[in-house]
Amino acid sequence: KYVAFDFDGNVAICEINITVIDETPPLLSCPQSYVIELVDRQDSYVVNFNETRRRVNASDESGPVTVTFIPDQATIPIGNFENVTVVAADKYGNKATCYFQVAVQATPCVDWELKPPTNGALNCLPGDKGLQCIATCNPGYRFTDGEPVKTFSCEYKNPWTPTSVVPDCVSEDTQQAEYHVIATVIYRANGAVAPACLPEYTHLMSNYYQQVNEILSQRCSAVNVNMNVSFIGEKPQLLEDNLVQIDFSLVVLPAVRQPQLYDLCGSTLNLIFDLSVPYASAVIDPLINVSAIGNQCPPIRALKSTIGRGFTCNVGEVLNMDTNQVPRCLHCPAGTFAGIKAKTCTYCPRGFYQDRDRQGECIRCPLGTYTQEEGSKSLHDCVPVCGYGTYSPTGLVPCLECPRNSYTSEPPTGGYKDCQACPANTYTYQPASPNKEFCRSKCPPGQFSETGLAPCFPCPANFYQAQSGQTVCLPCATNTKTAGPGAASRDECQAMQCTENSCQHGGLCVPMGHTIQCFCPAGFSGRRCEIDIDECASQPCHNGATCIDLPQGYRCQCKSGYSGINCQEEKSDCRNNTCPERAMCKDEPGINNYTCLCRSGYTGINCDITINPCTAAGNPCKNEAACIALQQGRYKCECLEGWEGQHCEINIDDCAEKPCLLGANCTDLVADFKCDCPTGFMGKRCQEKIDLCDGNPCKHGVCVDKFFSHQCICDPGWTGDACETNINECNSYPCENGGQCTDLINGYSCTCELGYTGKRCQHLIDDCASEPCQNGGTCVDMLDGFACKCRPGFVGLQCEAEIDECLSDPCSSEGTEKCLD
Repeated sequence: KYVAFDFDGNVAICEINITVIDETPPLLSCPQSYVIELVDRQDSYVVNFNETRRRVNASDESGPVTVTFIPDQATIPIGNFENVTVVAADKYGNKATCYFQVAVQATPCVDWELKPPTNGALNCLPGDKGLQCIATCNPGYRFTDGEPVKTFSCEYKNPWTPTSVVPDCVSEDTQQAEYHVIATVIYRANGAVAPACLPEYTHLMSNYYQQVNEILSQRCSAVNVNMNVSFIGEKPQLLEDNLVQIDFSLVVLPAVRQPQLYDLCGSTLNLIFDLSVPYASAVIDPLINVSAIGNQCPPIRALKSTIGRGFTCNVGEVLNMDTNQVPRCLHCPAGTFAGIKAKTCTYCPRGFYQDRDRQGECIRCPLGTYTQEEGSKSLHDCVPVCGYGTYSPTGLVPCLECPRNSYTSEPPTGGYKDCQACPANTYTYQPASPNKEFCRSKCPPGQFSETGLAPCFPCPANFYQAQSGQTVCLPCATNTKTAGPGAASRDECQAMQCTENSCQHGGLCVPMGHTIQCFCPAGFSGRRCEIDIDECASQPCHNGATCIDLPQGYRCQCKSGYSGINCQEEKSDCRNNTCPERAMCKDEPGINNYTCLCRSGYTGINCDITINPCTAAGNPCKNEAACIALQQGRYKCECLEGWEGQHCEINIDDCAEKPCLLGANCTDLVADFKCDCPTGFMGKRCQEKIDLCDGNPCKHGVCVDKFFSHQCICDPGWTGDACETNINECNSYPCENGGQCTDLINGYSCTCELGYTGKRCQHLIDDCASEPCQNGGTCVDMLDGFACKCRPGFVGLQCEAEIDECLSDPCSSEGTEKCLD
């Protein structure tokens, strides 16, 4: 706010509003992530994150900060965690965010921390220093490694050994293992073998499989025990240009499943496929000596062989050899896997899981997640890893923020277990730095930045900073200044001195605001008081006066009749006798300029003529009212009937007393009113009743007057407001069986089809009622007439004719004298 004034008392005020837009978010720091450990068993735990508000540090230069937790509470299942976002907002809408995690888990070394095995049980007993839990399997189930029980122990508040994952029990009642013989035969060719020849050789050999299967089954069969030997596959590969290897797979299935029979057949097949034994391999000669195939594939001949045999299982299964019977294939449970020919089920390594049994490999956790233990059985065991400015002792959530001057970047597979220190002489502004680029050097003396770290800016002129790593520069004293920007010491703030020539015309010199300021005497201005102010420039003199500029002011030479410092005062032209007795003098601007104002009711030069107010400007009374003149220009109006007011301008409301009956609408007139009567009434005030039935409005009915309306009660067969419409009774189609309907007054008539009768043609005419059939014939009523069923010996429409049965000579001519009808 600036205020300017002169010696004449004139004041000018100027105000400037400076708005600085706040775009800086609040300062915010979150609490470290933490774990809630439960002693008592429960499935989940409700956490109210607002309770951690006292551990959140939030501040802003603009004033109070609103802190919000997203979510503000959560129900966390045991073994899981929740990401919490903290948002701090100032009153201008600038926001800052930070994050922390809360995990809920069982206190180490409590019995319910271990999950019992599937198809088994877990029994925990307290010891001197902790717990010991024994896992067993239900009858018919077992652990795949053959151990009858598994023991897990822990000391209070310490992890379980050997692990906290209990393997599941698997069924012993599974399929029996298959007995496979793998014969590997190496062939030499007479020339180079193309890769395309390999499937040609195996296809040619497969044509002999049925024949060889029968021979091998016969060789293996013992007394009263049939053995079934079958080829189930082959795998060729090219070792050299002229060397081919083929792996033949055979399966042995005896009629009586005893281990000795399998081994007996396996020994027999071992002998047959052993090429070093003379004549034993003759039965498989089609597989040993293979002829050429066309011109492309040369003949091949077996050189040597190796044989492997034994019981095998599929991928994800292992042999149960703890039996005298044929071994069975145990299914590897969830959390484990087994490859082909594997002897044991292997735990899934960390970073992998398997939620199904009988699997040959484990599933890798999604990117950015890892498991805490080996043998994980569920995708839920894959938890996020720490990185990007966080770490934890396990490398997994919940993660802690890296302290200042350290960092972690993109996490490795198992997450960061500690933070990496910044290079020498570099620092971070805040904790939880997500990569090495946040490690920066401090600003040197004479420079600053928002963080105190690079990139830095020099201190502006008349500011200094003697320390390194600072976020602001300090101002020099107001009577000192620096030689330029980037001052690194307070000593660079040099004091300013006033000299005789600093200010002119006697101005007062004061060192302030890091410069020389001059306070000028009246009549002078400018930075050094070098300007003589022309006070006449603002034209301070009025009424044509002449302004004379002086060294520290001005003077006005007034014209005749004016006075005052600015000639603003004029002598009055009004005297006691300037205007007549009945007038008042009004002084006007200028010399000898005035006006005489007559009193009310008078006019003329000398204000001696009386004014008639009723004729001077026309009749002031409205609506033909009479005007009566009074003294001193006053008058009064005598109003006609129906009008009132000073000038008879107001119409008297004749409807004010509600003269209309029955709630009828009233219209105000001049000294009168009009009523809008409802139907059925008339008269000035709607007091007379009209007969609404006068004139017989009902054509075919009786009229009933209901005061405001009439109602027609129609005669039977008529309808409509005036009973003018004849009801068409045929609209409901009353006639049945195809009868034609004719509308009548209050009724109808049906013309029936042949064979029907009744009001609605609903009855069938009984043509048998007159008993038309003769001679005991039976009458059958028809739609159009009747039919007679005649007794034997009669015929005719009505059975009226008797048949002469003798006309057909039914009697034999021999021995018959006469036929009697």
